[in-house]
Amino acid sequence: MAQKTNGKKKAPKCKNLKLGRTTFHIGYDVIALVVTVICLAALITFSAIHKTRANTYTLANPKETREEIRAWDGVIKITADKDQTIVLTQTETGLGEIPEFPAVQKIKVKAGEPTKVEIKKRAWYSVKASGDVEIVPIDVRDAKD
Repeated sequence: MAQKTNGKKKAPKCKNLKLGRTTFHIGYDVIALVVTVICLAALITFSAIHKTRANTYTLANPKETREEIRAWDGVIKITADKDQTIVLTQTETGLGEIPEFPAVQKIKVKAGEPTKVEIKKRAWYSVKASGDVEIVPIDVRDAKD
């Protein structure tokens, strides 16, 4: 805040940053701008990391699973710990079966290789597999009885 001295306004003091022989005069507005940019960058990074981790589904015990999955944009990426066939069964058909998205899809996955699969948007699927499977990006819910 500016101070009055004999009727004249005095400019706020600046911080001096000395690096070697060079001295930088940094005002409070520059400091506020730098802090704001750093906070925004941290927020964006955190939200991106959280979004990825929160929507990764790991199916560790496939015989006792009661969850169903739904793809965000119609494409999922499946990674498995061993070569296997994964069966996705559509649990709610909604508008009926569409030829390019059958109600039951069998996907062959090789160990450690991500496989992209196109499934029907906004449709819920149950997953059957014989080993550990990771699926992203999806929503997960408990299966209806």
